[in-house]
Amino acid sequence: MKNINGTALKINKNFRGSIVDIKSPLAPFCSKKVLLPNDRLIKKAFAFAMKCHSGQMRKSGEPYFSHPKAVAEILVYEMGNCDPEVVAATLLHDVVEDVEEVSIGDIQMMFGEKVSILVNGCTKVKSKSISKSLAVSLTLQKLLHTAERYPEIMKIKLADRLHNMDSIFVHKIDKQKRIAKETLNIYVPIAEKLNLKEHRNRLLFKALSVL
Repeated sequence: MKNINGTALKINKNFRGSIVDIKSPLAPFCSKKVLLPNDRLIKKAFAFAMKCHSGQMRKSGEPYFSHPKAVAEILVYEMGNCDPEVVAATLLHDVVEDVEEVSIGDIQMMFGEKVSILVNGCTKVKSKSISKSLAVSLTLQKLLHTAERYPEIMKIKLADRLHNMDSIFVHKIDKQKRIAKETLNIYVPIAEKLNLKEHRNRLLFKALSVL
């Protein structure tokens, strides 16, 4: 994807993150067991994701990076998941999907196997050769397959959906209804199964407010 001013985004595959200049606001709130160098991974992911999404905007008019940052905050503050690799994957969850210069292989090289698997599991299947409904089905299958190895991905996706539902009204009515139905059919049951009652109720309320 090109950034907002139309120039191609150049990614340094040897990027190490601005550890001195950028301090992740997430790391200090993680459990006491998560200390350096573990939170260094979070800081690196924070800096890299912010660089990748630079210039991109959400339909709500906010800078795009505000989304992965908010999703990671939900994961850490509300769901209590402070695993550095999971938090890093959350910050990076839209990078491969939205920045064509970055591949899953790049994520694996820079952040390790677990992070790359989680990011891949969060990345939508897209192809001009298949229907949109089939792409949605394949994306869900990929998510479930990833969850067999790393069930933490379900919390990433729940946090992602929670934040996206906050801005659902920026979409056209038909898309709002499609997202709301998907939330009821997929994400509300997942939240219930994970015993995340508060998040289940929030998703249910937001979905029903659209339908």
